[in-house]
This record gives sequence, structure tokens and C-alpha cells, in this order.
Amino acid sequence: MPDNNQHRQATLLVCKYRKLQMISPSINQIYWQFKDLFRMLGCQCVVSISDIYSAIYSARYDKNNFYDLGDGETILTENGIENMISLFQYFESLILICVTEHDTNTDLYQAIITNKHQTAPYGSREDLEWRFSFTCNKLSIQLKKLTGIQDQHRTTFLLTIDRKLISMKSDHIIYACLETKIIQNLSRDFGKRYFVSPVITRTCPLVLAAFEIDYVERRGKVKWTHINHNLEFHLEQLTQIFQNALGDRQLEVAIAKYAATDLYLCDTCAIDSIDDENNQQIDKYAMETEYPFWVFDKTVLLCTGNAKSDTSRAIIATSALTTLLHKRRHIPFEEAKSIARQKMTECNAFRSELISTVADTSSSVYSYLDLIFPTEHHLIESMTISIGRNCTVERDPEENTFATIAADRIGEDRIYRNRVQTQNHRCKNETPSSNWMDPTIVDSTENIRIGHNAEHFFFVYLQKLYGKIDVTPTKNWRSSNRLIVYPQYRRNVDDSVGYDIELHDTQEHFVQGTGSTTKTCYFEVKGTSGSFDKIHTEFHISQNEFETCQAIANDARRREHEEYFIVIIENCLDSEKIALGTIINWSSFLNAVKRMVNSYRCTIASPPTTNSAHTNNKMTENAVADHQQNQGQRQSTASRDNQRNSMPQAARSNDEPSSSNRNNPPAHQNQQQQNRQCYGRGRGWNRNSQYPNTRN
Repeated sequence: MPDNNQHRQATLLVCKYRKLQMISPSINQIYWQFKDLFRMLGCQCVVSISDIYSAIYSARYDKNNFYDLGDGETILTENGIENMISLFQYFESLILICVTEHDTNTDLYQAIITNKHQTAPYGSREDLEWRFSFTCNKLSIQLKKLTGIQDQHRTTFLLTIDRKLISMKSDHIIYACLETKIIQNLSRDFGKRYFVSPVITRTCPLVLAAFEIDYVERRGKVKWTHINHNLEFHLEQLTQIFQNALGDRQLEVAIAKYAATDLYLCDTCAIDSIDDENNQQIDKYAMETEYPFWVFDKTVLLCTGNAKSDTSRAIIATSALTTLLHKRRHIPFEEAKSIARQKMTECNAFRSELISTVADTSSSVYSYLDLIFPTEHHLIESMTISIGRNCTVERDPEENTFATIAADRIGEDRIYRNRVQTQNHRCKNETPSSNWMDPTIVDSTENIRIGHNAEHFFFVYLQKLYGKIDVTPTKNWRSSNRLIVYPQYRRNVDDSVGYDIELHDTQEHFVQGTGSTTKTCYFEVKGTSGSFDKIHTEFHISQNEFETCQAIANDARRREHEEYFIVIIENCLDSEKIALGTIINWSSFLNAVKRMVNSYRCTIASPPTTNSAHTNNKMTENAVADHQQNQGQRQSTASRDNQRNSMPQAARSNDEPSSSNRNNPPAHQNQQQQNRQCYGRGRGWNRNSQYPNTRN
């Protein structure tokens, strides 16, 4: 046969194990002149699939391919590995020839030959989709039949990542996977699964399909958990560079110490989703080995935990851009590396304090089609990257709280910052009810001031606990009252969320977390013009606030990560006396707040501490029942209240009686009812409800 330089070693191995003599222009060349005669005599002139199959079987029992350990047929030597790789790659070539010479109008030809992307590198989305199209389906069965593999009676063996040859027995679970680090993490269940050598996986997809070997990438999923102590930060300059280089305006580049990822794999089926129904069949593995970066669909996460210098961070960014250009734009690797290296010279910010859009969100589950893993990162590490000397840290201008307070609030802010130094929500001395006195009557303008002052004071208190860096207007203060104090900070204001201020309580000032997880706290702030009293003080709770709290209280999963608090600030019209009244963990104790019949007004039933355990289901059911009763009674009076509620809010008197006391109540009772209430915005109220929305 003619010389085959591409598969020369494999051809020699076939001759060795089949006990054949080879005649070619370079081997036994003295006989090459008689080639036509040998053909007439019926000598074999080509290597067949059956020859390769037999050679692989014989190589399995050739002790020259193994280290002299144990039975001498377990661990392959370097030469043994090379022999097996060459045989399998020749096997792949022969299968491809078989498919190419077959009928071009078949689905098998269409999937393997026509649909193959000519420039997509292995591991790209296009490459994986092509592989999956003929893997473990009717096309793989057709391929097995076309090549005659199903008629082979000898056991076949596959080269595994741990230098072994594993037989295709029914009780062996064998997977292919392109990523070595993924295999390392999935291999912790020793002996449960076997993994084909990544070299074979990359170069022999048709062999794997013919033997019906499935891919981890097709069956499994990857979950990215956004943990609180590893917050992801947005890199604005690099995001622009990546977007321009790749022509994708949706890309975001972020940094973190590492990516907290879990691998999911099911041996019985491909995972479509992860839920309670199939969770028992799915194995979960924490990713313990680190990558320099991950690409999760449209998010490029640079894992810079060990990168202490900007140059080290630039190398990681260069590697990520190189990989994206190579696997998404299908640019040859060396050219992609050159482009990425040049692009990095345009960047002078490889650190950031800008919170990424994915930071602190719920866990994200990805298909392997949406992931891109590093390509030849070790080659990038040895490069010299030129970056500017004066690299900066990207910061959000709205996160700077110095000298940006509204001019008319500077005085209160200074007094509040002095007042909070004496405040401690853990040990409040509540005013005994016998010493409590009604606060003074206030008009509607002062009601609004009460709301502004209450939220401002509590925000300052949180900054005292956590500092101005960790507690900022944009990140924590969600209500529109923020604009009264910080008018320049307009981003992230949302009066519909059902609370005023949020805080990730990493230091557990307000509530103890579960295990290593700390909780996010939502605070609805109420203010009163007088002193707080746990028996007499009343406040308003809107429908939206109740439903926001109830959604947390009734969801066991959310309770592991979230809590809802009511905060009452007393003496809100006196800057020298303003103080914390009480803080109630309402989501853990729904019954701690008693809603008055036919009203949005509430009182405190039994004040709990902020670090108490969760209430039982009975307490939650009782609170919901009270709420439903109030809803029904308010609806019965809605029609006769419509005329009154059509009046503009600003036109109503602050001491106007409520509808529940409209039938000529005693004057002193009506006055006391009005004086004891706390003022809050009450977002989300029904405009036809008895107590309409009151602005802070």
C-alpha cells in the first residue's frame, strides 16, 4: 500500500498485531515493484475498520504497552498511550471515509459532513452542537451499523484519562468530556464512572458516537452561585473592549476571587432542569479546582484571587479575550492572541468597586453550550503584556457620600450622625406605658417631614454599624425619600419594592444567618412625632408591605436568606431627641404586628427581638387570617368611602376622623387615635381604601 504519513504509526501497529508484512515505497521497498502482482494475488491493499478493531483488542493484551505493575496490564506507559491514540485516530479517519463514500442524501451524511462547521474549534458552541447531533440517538445507531462495528464479536476497549483501557461492558458507565478539570471533579466517586481521554474526545467524535459514548457536556449542567463574600464587580473599560472586539453589546466583564460553581450530572438522562422532582437522581459536585476565568453565556468572570498585580490581572483578561475570539469568532488561536494582546494596551483599569449586574443574585444554572473554558492559558501566562503605569480602580460616582448631601439636610445629617453614636437596637429601654404621653398634633407637611427624618436617621444608623463604604445611598436606600437627602443619587430608586432600605447583614447585627450564609434584611421605616410606646403606638402597613413580608415568611427557602423588619423611629420632629424606638423582625413573627379591623393601622402585639427564631406555621396562618378578615371588612365599606377618598390627599386634615369612627365619636378619642400613629409612605395602597397612601 502507498505510504500514509498521517497514520504511519497506526498502520505499522495494525501490521504488527495482525501479523502482516507491509510493502510500501519506504517499507520493504524492494518488493514495491511487484505491487500489481500482489494485487492480482488478492493481497490486502488497505487497512479496514475491522483491522483497527482487532489491533486495539490485541494491544490491550500486549504487556509492552504497560508498566510492570501488578498483572502488567493495568497502567499504560507513555509509548502505550501514544500507540492507542494513533490507533483510535486512524479509526476516526476510516469511519469518516466510510460516511463520506456513503449515500449523500442520508440524515447521517447531512449531520456529520454537511453540518460540520469548518472553522469552529473544539469546545465551541458550534462544535458541541455538531457532536451532540449524532451522539446517543438514532444517527449513532446508523453509524454503528454502517461501519460494521455492531457485527464485531470481540470486546472493545477505550483509552481513559487515568492511563487505562476500559472494556465496553454493560455495567461500566463511560463518559467523554473535553475539559480535564471537569473530569477531575467528577471523578471523586472512585470507580463509579470512567472518562475517555480528553485527547480521544477532542479528535475522535465519530468513534465515540459509534460506541455510543455520551458527553458530560450534553448530560450535565453547571450552577454558578453568587456568594456574598465573593462579590462580583463590573469592569467598565474591559467590558467596552470585549464588546467592541467581539461585536456583542450584551457582554459584561466582571471580576471576583473565584467562581463558586457546582457540577450536576445524571447517569440516567440528560438534565433539562434541576428541581425537587429529579434532584434525587442528580449527583452534585462542588468545583474544587480553579480556572483563571469563566465565560457564563454573556458574562466573562475574571477570577483574580491570586493575581496581586495589575499585570497579572491583564494576563487573565488577555487569555479570556483570546479564548472568546478563538471559540466564538473562530479566529485562529495565534491571531486571536495577538489581537487580545494589542487590545489590553487600551485599558488602564483592571480593578473595580462597581457592583456587577449578576452580583448577589440567585444561583444561575447553565448548559455547557453557554460556557467557554480557557484555551492554552499557560501560553498566555508566559507572554509580556504592556499596560499603563497609572492603572486606576473603577468606582461608581454615586457611591461617594461625601459632600453630596442636600444643602437643607446637612444640619440634620450632622446631628443624626452624632445621635446614632448613642443608639443600640439590641438593648432599647422602651418607655413604660404608664409614663407615655400623646405626641403633639402635626399637620400634613409635618407628617411628610416625619417620614423623611425617620428614614434619614435609620440610614445614618446603618452607616454607623457598617461604614459609609458598605452602606451607600444607591445600593441600600431604595425609597424615593432618598432623593430628599441625596438628590444626585437617582439610580436604583423603587417605591414598589415593599420596603424602604435593604442591607446584606454580613456582620449579623440584626439576624443570625444559617450556617455560612448571612441574610439580606429589608427594613420598612415608620416614624412618630412623639415617643414610642409598645402598647399605644400605631402605624400604617400597606398591602404591598404586608405581601412582601408574607412572601418571605411563607417561603422556607427565602427565609434562609432574607428577613423583613419594621423599624420605628421616635421623636422625628426633634433632632435633639430623635432615636430608635424599636425594630421588629416581622417575617419571623407575623403575629407580632396586629392589624386593626377595617383599617390599615397596626399595633405591636408582642415585640420580639431581632435575632429570634422563625415563628411556627400557626402564627403565620393566624396573621394571614387577620389580614383576610381586614380585607373583607374594608371591601364592605369601600363603596361608601369612595366619595371621601376622591378628595385630594393634601386637602385632608390630619385630624380628620377615620371611617371606623365616623359615626360621631367623642372628640378626645378621635384626637388620641390620630396622635399615636406612625407615618410612612405606605406604598401600594388601594386608592379606594379607608386610609390612603401617606407620603413621608
